[in-house]
Amino acid sequence: MRHQNELKDIKLKLVPFENEPNQALHILQNLGSNIDVVAGIYDDNFLKLYNIDAYFLYTTPLILCLPQNHPLNGTKTLEITNLKNCSVLANQEGVLEVFDKARLFLTSHGVKIINEKHLSLESFNKAYQCGYAILNIAQWSHVHPLFKPHTVNWDLSADFGIIHAKKPKRSVQKFLQTVKQNPAEQF
Repeated sequence: MRHQNELKDIKLKLVPFENEPNQALHILQNLGSNIDVVAGIYDDNFLKLYNIDAYFLYTTPLILCLPQNHPLNGTKTLEITNLKNCSVLANQEGVLEVFDKARLFLTSHGVKIINEKHLSLESFNKAYQCGYAILNIAQWSHVHPLFKPHTVNWDLSADFGIIHAKKPKRSVQKFLQTVKQNPAEQF
């Protein structure tokens, strides 16, 4: 990391966890206790829902991940007309507004949405078995080796950043301040 000297008194540690609904919810509701920061997408609705805050890093486009055996897999950029009569797995409504916009856009063009409470590895397995595409972002496109990421010809993107407690610890404040001093450095 570029800022090792500035952060030498802070212990940085990646914490593995199962991306299951209860575990993810517990982490978001308790940011600042066992886990201090999470990198991910967010919007105002998401931050309000979990009473947390975030530091913006960059904007990332929404994409679709297709199972390797999907008939549209040879297509470089997907057009909405290509997707008519396809099924797309998407996380639950009401959490992230951009996913809700994508859901409305897709359904208005004849795409069937399969709602999933929380996207996890098991969701990818289910989607692969059923031949569903998955509404996703590029950073999470290689979660499952049997899916390929595809850009979609739409203007839908999400803010990506460092999600943290509303009142972060001093060490987290120092970490965020260090990241803010060099905003071009992405995760």
